Amino acid sequence: MWKNAVMAALACVMLSACAATRPALEGAWECVDPAPGLGEVAAVKVLSDGHFAFGRPSPAGDTVFAGGGTYVYQDGTYTETVAWHWAPKLVGQTIVFDCSMKDGLWYHRATFEAGGERFEINEIWRRVSVPKPGS
Repeated sequence: MWKNAVMAALACVMLSACAATRPALEGAWECVDPAPGLGEVAAVKVLSDGHFAFGRPSPAGDTVFAGGGTYVYQDGTYTETVAWHWAPKLVGQTIVFDCSMKDGLWYHRATFEAGGERFEINEIWRRVSVPKPGS
């Protein structure tokens, strides 16, 4: 239930009219690694027209961990510029990920510092929705 609510909210915020030609990453993704724990819901990420948003509810369901901003994908590098985030120290950060696609999965990795803290992101995403041309 939370997964559908988060997905719907992100889609409403992020989906806008786009050109018929879309980059390979456009659409909705579900994080499969790290896998959600018992009783948790996987994070969902939506990419549309150069923007991204992600979110997942807390295990208790009382908070949604979310963020978003703009992205660029070029030559195996995926770069996010964070415009809003549940962790304020990440707002304004530009995060450069090495990424690849294999067997329908999107792998991305980044190491960076923000607010004096070191972050390592190593995630695998599975596509759950592909935008239709002209939508």
